Amino acid sequence: MKVVFITAKTFLNPVFIIIPLLMLLTTTAISDFECYTDVAPPAHENEYSDLCRESPAIEEEKTHGNYKATISRAGDGDCHFIQIKKDGVLLYHNEEIGGHFYFGADLEQKTDPFLQITGASNLNFVFSKWTGGAHCCFSLYIFELSNEFKEIANIDGGNFLPSFEDINHDEIPEIKIWDDFLAYQFSCFADSAIGYVVLKYTGDGYKVAGEYMHRPAPDLNLLVSKIESWQKLLQKRKDLENMPRSFMQTITNLVFTGNKETALELVERTWPSDFPEKEEFLKLYDDALNESKFYQEFERQL
Repeated sequence: MKVVFITAKTFLNPVFIIIPLLMLLTTTAISDFECYTDVAPPAHENEYSDLCRESPAIEEEKTHGNYKATISRAGDGDCHFIQIKKDGVLLYHNEEIGGHFYFGADLEQKTDPFLQITGASNLNFVFSKWTGGAHCCFSLYIFELSNEFKEIANIDGGNFLPSFEDINHDEIPEIKIWDDFLAYQFSCFADSAIGYVVLKYTGDGYKVAGEYMHRPAPDLNLLVSKIESWQKLLQKRKDLENMPRSFMQTITNLVFTGNKETALELVERTWPSDFPEKEEFLKLYDDALNESKFYQEFERQL
């Protein structure tokens, strides 16, 4: 069995290597896009809108045995939709007005959507959806075809497309996601910190894999120069809506490696005495963390 694992290359391509301490020093910007919040509404699965019935034309087609998958355009190109059929019978339909569908898990490559990613005896079908806009929103859909047709995952990646990587080399790839729970929080989108998340297949779906996320707490004494730099930036800006990106990303890296207490200690060490909004900052951060699609499950595993 040969499985090709695909890394997402979206219009946004953040690269963070999760290595203790080195990851804390990451200062790479996420994106050069402007900050704004226009997002297309989600489509209704298995329903045709009127626009999607207007002069449909197939853009791409993939087959495997008696399964056929097509990606089509309709309504002068405004409607994009995907269909999965077996022996000519429609099993699945998903559409997006102004959006885009892609076979596999890579927006820039025309890849085979028929894969074996949940075990050697399982045949899967994978496609990605982008709702359109500068960055949001991306989803990864995974189906099982072997015994019966069923959806086993609809993974909402928010502003980032989930991607496959076989981390433990068992031929069942994990899924990497960048959690955008802080999008537009404490900065514009381009400077928003993100959390690194890994999901693994468990037989009945995908769950957070804390064993691939947890790292030992670093020694904050090794970050003295960075702390001094962040203090100066905070004293200069004095604005919770314009926080230093590297400071926010370091805190978030600590939180998403199971070191929330160390993150709080870092805030205490860094926060200037003449910048009185620390408690407000901590509350806003915690509120955002509570809205994360993945963190609560990770925290329960610590």
